[in-house]
Amino acid sequence: MTPIVKCAGAETVRRILILNFHRHARSLIDELVLELEFMQRSRLVLYLVDADGAGDLGTTGAVDPRIEIENIECDSHDDEFINRLDLASIDTAVILSDRTKKRDPALFTILQAKRLALINPELHIIVELQSSRNIVHLGQTNVADVVCIEELSEKILSNSAITHGFSKFYMHLLYNKTDTNSIFSIDIPACIVGMRYCDVEALVCDYEEDLILLGYITVSPFDGRGNYIVINPDRAKPDTPDGKDYRFKANDRLLLLGYNNPNQCEFARFIEQTRIAA
Repeated sequence: MTPIVKCAGAETVRRILILNFHRHARSLIDELVLELEFMQRSRLVLYLVDADGAGDLGTTGAVDPRIEIENIECDSHDDEFINRLDLASIDTAVILSDRTKKRDPALFTILQAKRLALINPELHIIVELQSSRNIVHLGQTNVADVVCIEELSEKILSNSAITHGFSKFYMHLLYNKTDTNSIFSIDIPACIVGMRYCDVEALVCDYEEDLILLGYITVSPFDGRGNYIVINPDRAKPDTPDGKDYRFKANDRLLLLGYNNPNQCEFARFIEQTRIAA
């Protein structure tokens, strides 16, 4: 039988800039290596810019042959790294909280985000903040993701105080290992476009790799720009982006829970064949 879904075997290269990188952040590289195990046909190019310009970040390029690491030996507090990088070719920027004592960490992080967004409006910017009080200042910076250490700690501690064991539950989801369930995001297969969430949900339950459809990511219905994430759509909200009768669009992404990141070609082929059989 001729395959219904054809998948390209082209390798995907992700280019990630990490600003304010410091010696204690080397574990971030280890986590990226673990994430890479679940990314099909992918390679990472990391550009590390030191927070204090010391340039002594160590040799980490041998951790995985699919990861290329370039240490940009300059101070992240000035514009030199911008002149040495082609920001148009970089798809993601991670701005770590500036832990040096040269400037106010939150203020400088926000200024860095604004500067990068002006140079490359398409850049996906992720910011690490220490305090939740500073999140409001990121409103006009084009920041896509904010990781607030204080807020995460507060939520996990409060949840664990009421429901014992929740901290282990959260960590279980965060670790990408073959013996734990992890959350994966995949592109919408073409055959799913136009289908209702509830119908796709039923098909996923029949997939042999024990996947659970958690929700989806779509374009914000409010401004048409940012991501809008819906977890477990509400059956009581028909004809809305939050309802189970939501019909998928071409650029949406599925959020799945499972032991392994599903092979997108096989997953799409299963959905298509199951629809035809029905």
